[in-house]
Amino acid sequence: MALTEKDESNVRWLLNSFNPEPLEFYRYMNRKTKHIVTSAYHCALSVILSAKNVNEEKIKVFKNIQQKWKDGDFKNDWNKYIAERSASESVKASHSVQRSYNCEVASYSLKRQHSGPSTPNKPATKPKLKQLYPQVSFTKRVKIAREELQNKKSESEDLVKRQDNHNNQNLEESESKAQLS
Repeated sequence: MALTEKDESNVRWLLNSFNPEPLEFYRYMNRKTKHIVTSAYHCALSVILSAKNVNEEKIKVFKNIQQKWKDGDFKNDWNKYIAERSASESVKASHSVQRSYNCEVASYSLKRQHSGPSTPNKPATKPKLKQLYPQVSFTKRVKIAREELQNKKSESEDLVKRQDNHNNQNLEESESKAQLS
């Protein structure tokens, strides 16, 4: 019986694997169809058991696996594989949504014009983002302390006045020195 390149690859994988059980083979194949993967595993296992140049220890391991297969010990391996795969895909999808959300928020904040503070305690919503990502809450409460803002504004105005006064004094002193000389 002539083996295809895929069958030879499967046989090599089983011979070199530290754990040549069906669940590990399913992970290696990474397929969606149970029939294709189980028939490939069964074919590779049969080839190994009928081969004459395989180590005796390996043959014992594969005979033990074949016996467990017949006894139904690996019945739930496909379900475990599917559960692992769906969890992995869910994590990838979640990561993808998070990345696109982060990019969208970053681009939104770069485009946003700062025309002044929001009204205190009023929810600030972003309708475009909410439409793109309905599963994420975009409501953010904003609190502004008006007195602090006014104090900072008056402090900055005072600082500007002091600097102007200081500059005017320096200018007057330099002019008076110039007139004296």
